[in-house]
Formats: sequence, C-alpha cells, structure tokens
Amino acid sequence: VRLWDGALRCGAKGFVTFRAPTGYLERAACSASASVQLPSIMNMSQVQRTWMLIHMKTGERKLDFYALQSSLTARLNPAMNLAHHDFMGSATDLLDDKARPDLPGVPTLLCAPPVYVEPKDTPFIYKATTEEDDDFTEHDEESGCGEYDFRHPGTHWESDDEDERGWNEIFSPITTKAGQYLGSILLAGAAGTPSCELKPAYKLQLSVRVDEKRLALVYDCFEYKGRALALEDPLPSTRSIMRYENVVLDAEPRGGGFFDSDEEDSEDSDDERLDEPVQVHESRSSEDDRSSLRVQGHAGDFMASRVLRLRVPLATVRGARIHSPPITVDGITDSEARALLVLELHTPPAKEAFAARKVGSRHLGECEFATVPDWTPNQAASVATRHYISGIAAEIKGLAAHLGSLDPRIAEMLREPPSHDAASSRSTTTNSLAPPASLALAAAPPFYNYSTGATERADQEGGVPSLQSLAAAAAGSQQGAGKLTCERVHQLMVERLGITRKHAEAANPCFKRGVLLRHIELDEGTTLDDIICEGECIVCGEEVSATIGDVLDQPACGGCDYEE
Repeated sequence: VRLWDGALRCGAKGFVTFRAPTGYLERAACSASASVQLPSIMNMSQVQRTWMLIHMKTGERKLDFYALQSSLTARLNPAMNLAHHDFMGSATDLLDDKARPDLPGVPTLLCAPPVYVEPKDTPFIYKATTEEDDDFTEHDEESGCGEYDFRHPGTHWESDDEDERGWNEIFSPITTKAGQYLGSILLAGAAGTPSCELKPAYKLQLSVRVDEKRLALVYDCFEYKGRALALEDPLPSTRSIMRYENVVLDAEPRGGGFFDSDEEDSEDSDDERLDEPVQVHESRSSEDDRSSLRVQGHAGDFMASRVLRLRVPLATVRGARIHSPPITVDGITDSEARALLVLELHTPPAKEAFAARKVGSRHLGECEFATVPDWTPNQAASVATRHYISGIAAEIKGLAAHLGSLDPRIAEMLREPPSHDAASSRSTTTNSLAPPASLALAAAPPFYNYSTGATERADQEGGVPSLQSLAAAAAGSQQGAGKLTCERVHQLMVERLGITRKHAEAANPCFKRGVLLRHIELDEGTTLDDIICEGECIVCGEEVSATIGDVLDQPACGGCDYEE
C-alpha cells in the first residue's frame, strides 16, 4: 500500500514504513531518518509520532518538510549554522580579483575563472546526515509521483502532461535544483542600483527550482526564522501549539489533540495569554512529551509562516555565465568549491511573477499561491537585470546543466566554445555575458525589452524589512483594509446581518473563516438571502444554491445534515 501523500510506503519485506526524524538532541533534532515496521507504529514515541504526522501533512512537498527540519536544526545548533553561513560567503566574493592571504594555496576558491557545462538532467539529492540520501525527483513508475507544489497563479492543468499528474487543478510538478548548499541570490539593477542579496538563514530557506512544463526558473523563500533554542528554554507558547494542531490534527477525532475547542480561529485571537508557555498536565509531563511539544510548537510557527516566490521565464534570459575553480588545476572537488551562475535578463518580471502562500493550514485555499507585490528588499527584483546565484559547485553546476537541457539557447551560452578566440568573438546577441563582458554589479545594463510591464511595488520605508513584514504588507495590500480579526467578524455579522452577538459567536466557523479571509464580503447591502455558492447536485444534477442564512447555523461537521 502506498498512500498518495507519500507518508507511508510498502517496504521490501512487506512492512509499512515511514521516514521520520529521530533525536531531539538525540531525541527530537530533525537530522535523521527512521524506518518503523507496522507492528511498532502504535508503540512509537511521542516525538516520532509528531514527525510522522508532520510528514503525512506535507505529503509530496518534500521541500516544505526538509526546510522545516533544517530550520529546527539551525535553532538547536546556531554555532554550526553560523559556520556554514560564513563559509558560503557572498556572491560578490567570487567576483573579487584581490589576493586572499587568509587562503594561501587556493587562490581560486573564491576568485574563480569561467567554466563550461554540458546540458544534463541530474536529480537534486538531499544529503541526509544519517540513513540514505533522498532523491527529490524520484518517480514511482506505477504512480508517477514525484515532486509537486501548489500551482503558481495563472497556470492551469492544461499545460501539464497528463501522464505526470492527470487532471489536477491544485498541484503542479516542480523540480528543486539548488537549496541545501545555496549561498545566496544577488539581484542587481542597471549600474548595480538597486541591489539586494537574499541569503538563507538555514539550509533550504532559499531554493532554486525549475518549472519544466512552462520553462521557468523559480526562487522559493521560506519567511520563517526562529531564535536559538535550548532544552532548558520554556516550552512553546499555547498559540504555537494551537497552530500545529489546527493544521496537523484537523482530521483527528475531537479530543485527539492538546486542546478541545469549537473555536477554530482561536490561534488568531488577540488574547496575550496565548503567547505564554503552554501549561502541561502532569500526565503529559515526561521528557518525551515535552520534547514532542517543542517539535509541535516549532512546526506550528513554521507552518503559520509563508513561502515567498519569484518566477523567471527562461525566455527572458539573454546572457549566462558560470564561474568556479577548475578541479584539474586546483584539486578542489565540487563538494568543496563554490560556484557562481550569472543570468542576465532582457525583460522585467510580470505582475504575476511574485506570489506567496501559507506553508500549512487546515484551509486549502490559504496554502495555494496568490499573487503579491514585489516582496524583495527595495523591490530589487522588479528592476534587476542580473541574477547572481552562488553556492557549492555541485549544486550550481547541476542547476546550470539542467537549464541547458531545457533551453537550447542557454545550453549554447554555457557550452565551451570551439577555441579561446571563439569565446571572445561570440556575438553579444547570442550571449550578452560572453567573455570579456564584465560581471561587476556596476556593469549591469538596463532592460533590453520593456514589452512586459514592471510589477507592482509595495511602499517600504525605514531600511530593509524582514521577510515576515514584507509578506504581511503584501497580504494587506491585497485585502485593502488588512486582515480582519475574529472580533471584527462578529461585529460585522451583527451590523450587516442583523443577528445577535450570541448568534454570531455560535454561527458556523467555516462561514466565519471565509469572512475573516475576505472570501465572503459583508458589505452594507449584504443580507441573509445573499447567495454565496451555486452548483449542480451531484445526485440529481439540478441547480442548487446556498444563501448565508442556509449555512449560518450548519454544524462544522455535516453529520446527519448530509444530503438534507
């Protein structure tokens, strides 16, 4: 048996197995994998069960699952994470031609000459610290399952291969190519202004992916960044645990979670007490229970954050060049050296190039990508003509080779010329970055083609804001007056629908969530007779409509109301 969400798989000996991190500082740290046989699933620890449920919820979205793991590992091991961050350096390091006395014997480790790659499609292999590595693009021949994510705004299932996923209007195939050892993505406008460098705070926070069906490069960035965490720290807040249970335990029977409440929006409450450490009952105070709560709190906060996306069509690339130490000269392997891939664009991004979604929610609509304004600091991506992608050579070269396998133009740009002279005489119309073109930020040209309008720009003041505030500002600009609160929803129901406060508080939580997210607008002329949903009956085929009054008092679970 293999479930669609990829959480459970049939093992070689017929046992159902799942991949779940083990150990949190030898018990809950998400850096290992474990296979558990079916007879022992009911006897697993609370930490193992928590990770299994998280994995089941993320399903085939491997990037979400491993980024959540990596962010917790970074919180538990900040010193190790900072050392990795320092080693990765900045993209501009690879453009520096100054001598490096601190790195004798390896002068090209940072200042590297151009290298060339041949078109090749290689999978992205996630390097696990224990157990076996994970192939992100591994496909099962029978089910055809691989790596998928929620669709980018404006894309439709008609542009997918039916053999890949069939008629699916929600998910779309995508291929991760760099992330675990991605150093940064530097965006530079004409003459280097404005410019900003996106640097991940932990592995996989920033990743480069490819939409092979639509020939587009995709930058995905998780906005979550937590503080350092130690075992002696207080337990996570009540709000964090609520976030976890609202996402992961939404399908469990009532009473199966830490809380038992009919108010599903309680995590959004302004009650400051929810930000205090969760209170643990004596029966659930074991070390395993406390470790499990820490994982749950981290997962809840991570899933409540957003994924920010920038999509770059390969057709807009007019120049490409890659630099890395030549292994035959320096004796440096691809797993040790760094590389820099520079892409030059001729057209600014379209409005729908920028998108965001929630990492996890019990409401599917919140997990789907929605178009937002430019979320990069100083809105640099809207005017960036050059993208400098740096990281470990193995990932960067693999990314470049894959792009060449998809686009013959890019393959020609990155392929080694017949001779040294041919490289210098290559027409700039074929490759605007062909040597001896300067890669300095100040040499970045203006856009060659303005046929596509520049994207909307959100107003930002006072320096570079956090990714969290950028996402909040983007969401607020879409929602006009900003996100409603639970209190305001109840007030609107009383004012616009003419019902009592008590009636509003007891009303259907799904309806109120729709109002909270502005899927349902309660304007001045709104009445209980307004139709909010229409469609054909799945039994008789007749047209059926539902008004606000019809759904207002429905229970959250249909129960005996089904087909009535």
